[in-house]
Amino acid sequence: MYKSIVIIGLGSLGGFFVENISRLKGLQTLILIDPDIVESKNISKSIYKHGDVGKFKVDAMRYIINNNNIMIKTYPIEFIEGKVYLPKNDLIIDCRDEICSRGGEIDVRFYISYKTLVIDCEKYHKVGFKQTGRYAHLLSLSELSIAASIAAQYIDENIMKDFIKRQLVFQAEIDLVKRQASKAIKLFDNKPDIVLDYQKGDNIIRNLHETLPQITNLNKTKALTVVVGQEGCIGGNIQVIRKNEIDQYNNAVKTLTEIVQSVVPLKEFYTIQVNDNNENEVFIELLPDTGAA
Repeated sequence: MYKSIVIIGLGSLGGFFVENISRLKGLQTLILIDPDIVESKNISKSIYKHGDVGKFKVDAMRYIINNNNIMIKTYPIEFIEGKVYLPKNDLIIDCRDEICSRGGEIDVRFYISYKTLVIDCEKYHKVGFKQTGRYAHLLSLSELSIAASIAAQYIDENIMKDFIKRQLVFQAEIDLVKRQASKAIKLFDNKPDIVLDYQKGDNIIRNLHETLPQITNLNKTKALTVVVGQEGCIGGNIQVIRKNEIDQYNNAVKTLTEIVQSVVPLKEFYTIQVNDNNENEVFIELLPDTGAA
C-alpha cells in the first residue's frame, strides 16, 4: 500500500479523487498541488461548494477531507516537472486538465475521455505543444465521482503497481452500470443488440451509438454537412453526406471514419455533435476528444 501520495491538479476529477483516496487504509500523507482558486463556475462540475469560493483548491480540499489520521501538505503552486521540488513520496498522480509532455517523474495520469477513465502510466510521453483538456461530453457529478472511485480502487487493490511497472495505458468504463442496465432492459424487451462489423471505426468515434438514430433520421430527408475538428482549426475540413447515404450502424461508422481519415490520420478519438437548426443544412461536427481531468 502507498503510504505517501502526491496528487497534482484538484479540478473536477482530481477533487473527487482526493476525497476517495483519503479514505484508503494505510495512507499516511497526502501532498496536494494546484495553483488555482475555487471560482463560482467550478461549483456545478466539481466537489467544491459555494462556501469554498475564493479559497485555494488545496485549502478547500483539506477541509473537505477532514481526516485527522492523514498528514495533508498543500502547495498552491503550478507544478513544472523537473523544476518543482516534491517531498519524499511513494506515488505521483497527475489529474490536471492539461495535456503536456511528461518525463519520468509522474507515475500515472488520470483523465476522462468521453465516458471512460484513462489510466496513463506511460513515461517520457511527448506532445507537440501544451494544451488545456476539455470534456467532449458533459459529465454529471455522479459520473465524475464514479470515475474517481474507480481510480482509487485500482490503487487500493495494488493493481496500479503492475500498470506503472509495465507503463500501461488502460481505459475503464465509467457508465458500465448504466450500460449493463440498458442491455438488461433490451434483453427483457426481446430487442436484439446491434452487431458491429466495423470495429476500428466504432472505437475511433466514441458516441456514434447514441447519436446514430438522430443522424439516420435526418439523412433520410436531407444531406448532412460534416465538419472535422473544431471549426476554423483544420483547413479543408468540410464534407457532405448525400441524402439517404447512411441507413445502418456499420454504414455510418464506415462513412464517418473515412471522412475523418481523409482529413487527418486516425491517431485520436472523436465524438459527434449534431447541430440541427431546422434549416436545409445540418452540421455534424467530428471533434477530437482530447480528454480532461
